[in-house]
Amino acid sequence: MGLKPYDRKISQIFNNIQYDVDFYQREYKWNDELEYKPVSSLLKDIFYRFDLEKYNPNQEINQESTDKLEWYYLNTFMTNLIKGKKYIVDGQQRLTTLTLVSIGLYHLAIKHKLEQHIIDALKNSIVGVTEFGKTFWMGFKDRKNALEDVLDNNIEFTKRNNDNIISERNIYKNYLVILNSLDAKFATPHKLQTFISYFRHRVYLIEIEIDKDKDVAMVFEVINDRGVPLKPYEILKGKILSQIDIADREKYIEIWETQIEKIEKNGENEIDEFFGFYFRSK
Repeated sequence: MGLKPYDRKISQIFNNIQYDVDFYQREYKWNDELEYKPVSSLLKDIFYRFDLEKYNPNQEINQESTDKLEWYYLNTFMTNLIKGKKYIVDGQQRLTTLTLVSIGLYHLAIKHKLEQHIIDALKNSIVGVTEFGKTFWMGFKDRKNALEDVLDNNIEFTKRNNDNIISERNIYKNYLVILNSLDAKFATPHKLQTFISYFRHRVYLIEIEIDKDKDVAMVFEVINDRGVPLKPYEILKGKILSQIDIADREKYIEIWETQIEKIEKNGENEIDEFFGFYFRSK
C-alpha cells in the first residue's frame, strides 16, 4: 500500500483544487452541541498557537514577517486521486470547518476595510471559476448551497429552507459560532490582518495521499475523525461498495443513500439496529 505525506499550508489546500467526498465519508456532522465541541476546539487550538507569538501592533505585515512566525501543525487529512479527481477519504469535517473560518475572515476583512487583495485572496480560497463555471472547493453534494449562502449573505441567510439536510444545518450553526469568535478575538484591522496571514501561511495540515483505490476501504475502516468512531453501518457501507467497480459505483451509492435516509428518519441509531436485525434473521 502506498501512503504519501505532504505538508500543506491552508493557502495551498484551498487553491484551485476541487474536492469531492467518496462514499466512505459521511455528512458534515460537526457541531458544538456535541460534548467535545469540535468547532470551538479547533478554533481554540489555532488561537492558542497564534497567541504564543507576541503580537506587535506596529509590525509591518508582509511575507518576510509572516515567515518568521512559528508554524503550527493542526492535523492530517487523507485523499485519493481517481481519474484526475481528488476525493477526501478522511478529514472533510475539518476542511469544511476551515472553509467556514475563511468565509468568516472574508466578511471581517470587508467589515474592517482591509486591502482588496486580502479580500480577494480569502475569497479565492473558498470559491473560484473554472472552465466548468463557479466552483466551491468544498462545495460537493449537500453543502454547496449553504456555503454560497453564508458567503454571499454573511448572517442574513436566504436559503435556509431545508432543515432536513444535516450538512446545511450544521454549516449555518457553525458559521455563527466561528464568526462570533473571530469578531470578538480580532477587534482591530491590524490584528485581523496579522491573523489572516498566520492562518493562511503558518497553519499546516499533513495531506496523506492513498495511491490505490482498493486500499481506501481498509484505511477508512481503522481511522477516526477527531476522536469520533465510525458507526458500524458506515464501515459496512465501505466494505460493500468498495467491491463494486468505480465506473458502476455511483448508482449503487444512490440506492444505498436513498434507503438509509428512510431508516434515518427514525433516528441514526436505528440504522445499526436495522442491520443487526437483518443479519440475525439471515
